[in-house]
Amino acid sequence: MKFPSLEIGVQVNENLTDRYVDKRMSYDGPRAPRTPANDPFALFKQVFGSGTAGANNQRADMDKSVLDAVLGDFTRLSTKVSASDKQLLDQHATSIRAIEGQLATVVNCASVTTPTAPTGVDVSDPVATHKWAMLPANFTTVSDIQMNIMVQAVACGLTNIVTFMWANSETDMQFPWLNVLKGHHGMSHARDVDLIKVDSWYASQVNKLINTMKAIPDSGAAGTLLDNSLVMFTSCLSDGASHHSDNMPITLAGSNGGYFRQGKLIRYNSTFTADATKDQNTIGAPDLSNSDLLVSIMNSFESAAAKPLSTNFGDPRFCHGPLPSIKA
Repeated sequence: MKFPSLEIGVQVNENLTDRYVDKRMSYDGPRAPRTPANDPFALFKQVFGSGTAGANNQRADMDKSVLDAVLGDFTRLSTKVSASDKQLLDQHATSIRAIEGQLATVVNCASVTTPTAPTGVDVSDPVATHKWAMLPANFTTVSDIQMNIMVQAVACGLTNIVTFMWANSETDMQFPWLNVLKGHHGMSHARDVDLIKVDSWYASQVNKLINTMKAIPDSGAAGTLLDNSLVMFTSCLSDGASHHSDNMPITLAGSNGGYFRQGKLIRYNSTFTADATKDQNTIGAPDLSNSDLLVSIMNSFESAAAKPLSTNFGDPRFCHGPLPSIKA
């Protein structure tokens, strides 16, 4: 795996001089945020290289056939083994060729889709591409390019973990492509009706991602890229006007290899009450939390044969183990 994870952003605020808890999704530790890549051209070069043959070209490595690399060994060995063993070697060679052929039908990793250069922008100049990527008028275009890079990186086996962040909370961006010319932060506190348009647009982008992954056969397992992945879509707040994060709506897509139930709407009850005299320290069982969901997600990636499944995550006051009714 070339990249343990990728952090991708679409015009995420890069100023961390004030508060940054709402401007990052991934952290290496306390006060150690991982910076999302806002510039799709810089991201593409980081992930796939220059796009031409030569140094610093990740695709050149992917072009090399596993079979071709060991073909000499096969040839030398075939003269020293029995006819039956030679047949086994030939079968092994054929199976590797079949895998390579399957990979070629998934995403042509030797010729990934390079982002189209915007008119008047020198894509070899990182200052120019970053400036272009951060212009509000280019928000939807940047989103499409970043999503395409993300899917190709996963399909080509360059990473298994990606965080994708559109802007950030407290941003007051507008949405002219939706004919919404009010700032998002102000709309949120006012519970503006046009938030439905905004939220629907974000949901449509996730739907686009789901359909794209669903259309790509997985090169390493049966089913599609979506079948063997998990897409989690949510926000940092359930109600921006009151800054509440309880009763958070979360969408999971893909079963991660059949681990999760699909096509279900599950509502978990909570003992939490909006009593101003109480705080989170009073929350107890049977209250369920996002930490319980994270346990379930970690379990979906773990092998029971290799080690015990995770049962806790974070503060034990808010974590009671995996969520019920979520596993297939």
